[in-house]
Amino acid sequence: MTQAIAVSNPNSSNLKVIKNKYDFLEIQNILRELRPKSINKVSLGITSYSNRSKQGKVYGTMKKVPPGMVDELRQFLIDNHQTVLQESFLRADKRAELKEIISIYTKNQNLVLSGLSPAEIIDQLLDAVAGMGPIQPLCDDPMVTDIYINRIDEVMVKKVNQPRTLTDIKFNSLEEAMELVYRIVNSTGQTINRGKPYANSSLGNLRVNMLSKEIAYESEIAVAIRKPRTNIRISRDSIINTGQASEEMINALQAFVEGGLNILVVGPTGSGKTELLKYISGFIPNRDRTFVLEDEPELYLKTLYPEKHFVSLRCRQSESGEYTVDYDMLLRECLREDPDRIIMGESRGKEALQALKIFGSGHPGFSSIHAESAKGAMERLILMIEEGPNKLSTDAIGRLIAKTINIVVFQKQLKDESRRIMEIVEFVDYVDGEVIFNPLFTFKPQKAHKKNGEIVKIEGSHMKTGYLSNKVVNQLQNEFVDSSLFEVLTNPNSREGE
Repeated sequence: MTQAIAVSNPNSSNLKVIKNKYDFLEIQNILRELRPKSINKVSLGITSYSNRSKQGKVYGTMKKVPPGMVDELRQFLIDNHQTVLQESFLRADKRAELKEIISIYTKNQNLVLSGLSPAEIIDQLLDAVAGMGPIQPLCDDPMVTDIYINRIDEVMVKKVNQPRTLTDIKFNSLEEAMELVYRIVNSTGQTINRGKPYANSSLGNLRVNMLSKEIAYESEIAVAIRKPRTNIRISRDSIINTGQASEEMINALQAFVEGGLNILVVGPTGSGKTELLKYISGFIPNRDRTFVLEDEPELYLKTLYPEKHFVSLRCRQSESGEYTVDYDMLLRECLREDPDRIIMGESRGKEALQALKIFGSGHPGFSSIHAESAKGAMERLILMIEEGPNKLSTDAIGRLIAKTINIVVFQKQLKDESRRIMEIVEFVDYVDGEVIFNPLFTFKPQKAHKKNGEIVKIEGSHMKTGYLSNKVVNQLQNEFVDSSLFEVLTNPNSREGE
């Protein structure tokens, strides 16, 4: 039975009947002819500008490049120059390189906007794809380590050895703040929307976590930006002078690294674990082929120590999961590359057990973990492994950790913003649900100075509290480590070889 569709034009008294002998494209053409002129407008944010410009057509007079132009440029950069795009958010040299790429792109695409000069088009496109808006000065400040957008009118920063402070920077609107969020997310090929109101991105050497109004229900936005450093802020002298550790402790850490002990650096967020890992990595012998595995780049050990045999690998996340490269895959691949040592930036989840197995199979290394004490690190590792697919008993996991991890270094940021190594211990065994360890060094707080009710200075001292086991002493001796580095930790009453 033949059917028909009646289509009326509100601006016309005519009525056309379209029989089904027409195909879909023909029907679409007729509908376009009948569309009232009042709604037949071109959306600059949707219509492709490149085809029109190649035909010699230009936009109307305007003061700002249209969203569609920005979107197509961004996709071009993601497809062809993603590294330059991401690094240009912070590095002036990369930003200049990106500007040149955009300049060539606009010429090749014959982009013309009446009302904007070619230079203005390039500058606006550059800011639109790789600018940090009001927080750009904070990103450029070498002393700033963290940036927090708590609300559009509340931007806080954390600087080296200083507490979080409120800045006078404000966004004009939520839309302006979210525009920055979208800029960051889009440059990394990710998404943030109503269905997925969060994103965790790596932008050059920035680590950015973003939450939108669907879950940040009071402030409508929450952004945390970390600025990992490609340099190192601590040295032997600064560690001693600031009271972060004693000279004996530094010597001991050097001996532990040179002797191939497995070291776990422990502490809460912001305690300086990464900086400490950077520092002790400098004790690794130049000849040792060392693989550095990280979720997101933070250590930059090859940059810090170009003379050393470091190979740095990073995980990769994809929203579909198809192109994800996780710690498990990095661990498998690096074992095929003949490593002498392996450094894992952070142990978490299912890869913790895999790392323990590797560290216990003749590939010594370091890792870090979030915990509140050396003993808490044992409990945290056990919990992470128990949550994985491997069905090991708690006792078996505890014994594996105690036999694999030799040294635990617990560091903390105190209330006066100073960072102190609070304890260094040797894991010995795990018996009846308890970790057996030798306490080697500890920090004893002695006095707190206050100003306006706030603690501004904490006095204290580091003390040696025990000796290394004969097993570890023998290993250090067998690796021909300078005995003066760990002599203070050698029990004079122990006989060699016991």
